[in-house]
Amino acid sequence: MTTVKELCLKYFSVDDATKFTWKCQCGAVIIQKKNTGWTNLANHIKSQHGEDPKSVPTGQATISFAKSKRVTSKGSNIYCWLNWVCSSLKPFSFVDDVLTREYTKLEPISHNSLKKYMELVTKEVEKRIQSALPEKLALAIDGWTKNSTHFVGVFAIYPAANTQGYDSALLAFSPLFSETRFTANDHYQFLEWVLSVYGKAMSDVIAIIGDNAEVNKALSNLCEKPLIGCASHRFNLAVSLFLKEHTEIIAKISDIMIKLRTLKYRGKLRQKTDLGPVLKNETRWSSTFAMLNRYIRLHPFLLEPEFSGDQAFATLLLSPSDFLKVKELASQLQYLNSVTVALQDSAIDMADVRGLFDKVLEDYPEMVTYLGTNAKIIHSPKFESAIVKIQEKMHDTLDDEELAAVAVLKKEVILTQTRSDEQENSVAEFMKRRKMTKAEHDNGYIETRFLLPTSNLVERFFSVSGLAYDDFRQNMTPMNLEMQLFLKTNKRFWDEELVSKCCA
Repeated sequence: MTTVKELCLKYFSVDDATKFTWKCQCGAVIIQKKNTGWTNLANHIKSQHGEDPKSVPTGQATISFAKSKRVTSKGSNIYCWLNWVCSSLKPFSFVDDVLTREYTKLEPISHNSLKKYMELVTKEVEKRIQSALPEKLALAIDGWTKNSTHFVGVFAIYPAANTQGYDSALLAFSPLFSETRFTANDHYQFLEWVLSVYGKAMSDVIAIIGDNAEVNKALSNLCEKPLIGCASHRFNLAVSLFLKEHTEIIAKISDIMIKLRTLKYRGKLRQKTDLGPVLKNETRWSSTFAMLNRYIRLHPFLLEPEFSGDQAFATLLLSPSDFLKVKELASQLQYLNSVTVALQDSAIDMADVRGLFDKVLEDYPEMVTYLGTNAKIIHSPKFESAIVKIQEKMHDTLDDEELAAVAVLKKEVILTQTRSDEQENSVAEFMKRRKMTKAEHDNGYIETRFLLPTSNLVERFFSVSGLAYDDFRQNMTPMNLEMQLFLKTNKRFWDEELVSKCCA
């Protein structure tokens, strides 16, 4: 890629370093003042020598002078607006804002035009995703409710030749066909429709990945597919069960935190530290861990006269023995929280999860109810155990039920026969080909890392959805919300060239 400076130095040389007089090969002399860029020299080259650096702003480091013929100026402009609005989750009215237009060099467009091209690009992205999806894939599914609207998110997870071993694409994020029924059959019809949009059928699906909820189990039964229950969900249930033994001490800490949130005590606390009270919530046990940690840090301040001398507050303070229990419990939860963090790793596979759970069970055998290999919460134990064995290179130990469960993942292995006129080398050739076949096909199964052990991918997407569908954008239609998030999440499937095609 050529810079403007390199282009100018190709034609010009400094004639007078003091006055910055530049002389061209054609004999022309041009004055270029210090620190003013290369505009005058570049304009001369454009007009007299035919090399046009018009797309290079003054002072820009690099430039591609030959823009792709398939990328138009209009398409490039629309692409920039779409990328800005979708990637930053801006409201559509952002393009109409006076300040936005004042501080950007993009050609202005209206929010109606933005939505028009957003819809056109979305349709083209759907086609690109359809062409990218292989024959075998998994579906990650979960639900998200915001202000009485229930959305269902569906991701396709499929094998890929990268470090993770899989790729993903958002297929849909919208309410069900009927917003008054949320049965397994309603979800099944929704999934069938989503797959049909991308030229797929339920027969192309290997497994469904989701929470261990009853509706997901029933959905898997309807689809006749194994359900890979979310390991994070199982672990959350296991730790919640463990915490029931410590309900009393957790309740005491919660009461103190609630008291500290009042104006009077929050004001007193602010005089001592910038740390504020932290409350637990009912859906994530990690909030309990955060609350205990915060109490341990606030404890020295709560022993000072402003708090310990206040009779209304002093009755809530913990005894020394209770405080030791809190520190011990917080230490245990710190270890368990490290497991939760490990489960969030996008590269973790089912064998890793099994290893983590076995390690946790060594110290917390009471969690076997949810973390055991034969836990009742597991919908398809034979399928999951078979995947673990395959990933651990123990496929030779698969029993008959496990072999049947993963038969759909088997590769087609074709051994080339040796020619009859080379019998003297037939055995050696056969063994050579067999070794090559084994090396190529590994354990005889396709890459299984696309069978994710958690649905955290969808959970993270919902966190982003909350930023787009905040309290100030409640009038946004589900379709517009889906388009914006669809283009943001599937950004790798569209570019300037595709947008230019949609603008033609």
